[in-house]
Amino acid sequence: MVNQSLSFAKNIDQSGRQARKITNAISHQIANAGLSDQLNDAESRYLRAADDLSLAIVEGIISRCGWAAFANLPTSTLESAVLVIHHANPEKRARYLPAIEAAAASGQLSAEWWAVYIDRTLIAEDQPQRYGTQIPIYRPNSGFKSVEDAVEFWRVEDPANLDSRRSKLGLPPFCDYLNRINDTDALHAKVCGLQHATGHR
Repeated sequence: MVNQSLSFAKNIDQSGRQARKITNAISHQIANAGLSDQLNDAESRYLRAADDLSLAIVEGIISRCGWAAFANLPTSTLESAVLVIHHANPEKRARYLPAIEAAAASGQLSAEWWAVYIDRTLIAEDQPQRYGTQIPIYRPNSGFKSVEDAVEFWRVEDPANLDSRRSKLGLPPFCDYLNRINDTDALHAKVCGLQHATGHR
């Protein structure tokens, strides 16, 4: 039952993000029709509602069964819960941080999921991310006006030791990771050219 509920919560969580991808893909046509403001408002309300509903499901499970509800379930089930929580507001993310850190330390949660969670939490607190997992994807409809604009969004603590921290978690070097998730060569070159030499955001 827990497994099915978390799968449902994950699907709700992702539905809001899939809607955003669709609207981004047709943003030019929407702008030409003069509907950008209305669509952006509707999209934001839909995403908030999806996040609120998926979080309510996860917190309902935790309220009834405690974090132990995830102990004997597949790793993918716990990842669904963490996915939902890490899309919640900063207060919620901070509340569950100790339990998620413990799950990562015990091997129940993968190192990559932990890195994503802690980076997102740090960014919400206006702190530099630790593992460089939160990367802007610069494409024409990404919301960034230029490669430089996208790079300005990125900030990490102690850039010179980023790959060392990632290696300790078993994560690939940052530039390999960026190459895997970002298809914009210019952004890849810009970020990786600055990464070790400076603390550039």
